[in-house]
Amino acid sequence: MSLLDLKKDCTPSRAVQCTVDEFIDNAQNYARGFDNVYSSNLKEAEYTNQVSVDSPTTKQPFRKATFTLSESCIDTLTEQSKQTGCAKSHLMRMLIHQLETMNPAEQQLLINRYKNCD
Repeated sequence: MSLLDLKKDCTPSRAVQCTVDEFIDNAQNYARGFDNVYSSNLKEAEYTNQVSVDSPTTKQPFRKATFTLSESCIDTLTEQSKQTGCAKSHLMRMLIHQLETMNPAEQQLLINRYKNCD
């Protein structure tokens, strides 16, 4: 046996580029028993009913944010995440995006409606 037999076969692996939400969703799909979680067919099937807030051409790095929610809000967010299959952070970004699309009068009505909501 020569040292040439010990040479490691070095084939570069292709890393799949995905967002944090896609990674989390793919991990959840893997846990549900899907074999190839990065398959484009699976993505089409799983994400057709989700709103795309982050466009693929303007992906921005995410930063952690700390804020306080009541227990009932956390429970509601968790339940909505389970029902929709979307990550909680993705749901929050969708809601923020929805608020951005409202005109100032609509925003003020919403704020007044939920001013004392906990």
